[in-house]
Amino acid sequence: MNLQVNDHERELLVKLIDREVTDLSAEIRHTNTHDYRADLNTYRDQLRSLSERLVSCDQGATS
Repeated sequence: MNLQVNDHERELLVKLIDREVTDLSAEIRHTNTHDYRADLNTYRDQLRSLSERLVSCDQGATS
């Protein structure tokens, strides 16, 4: 699947993802359940990867 977004939309997506990653970090620290913490870590890693991909798309477009 391909999704086309303009520069403004890409920046908005990166900001939203980064905010979610920050919020997750606090939630992970306060989580006592090992399995839930592992799930949150996986989710955070996926979000970070997506953010990196969006940023690299932006850099590729400006090169």
